[in-house]
Amino acid sequence: LRGVPQLTAALIGISAAVVGVILNLTVWFGWHIIFPRERFDLVALGMSLGFFLLLQFGKWSPLALIPLGALLGVIVQ
Repeated sequence: LRGVPQLTAALIGISAAVVGVILNLTVWFGWHIIFPRERFDLVALGMSLGFFLLLQFGKWSPLALIPLGALLGVIVQ
């Protein structure tokens, strides 16, 4: 496919669109989790920040953080 310039250009455009959709959904879900119904959820923000730090600096696997997040969510609720 790389030898056909038209297909390469189309695939680049599709890839950019997919990245844009993923970014848009990430921002939308993050906003609605931290600010549900026009109020501020400090627990959700703390969990998000904690999981971010564990992913970036603790080198935790996302597969380990999913059950941990579910467990913490159940405990908080």
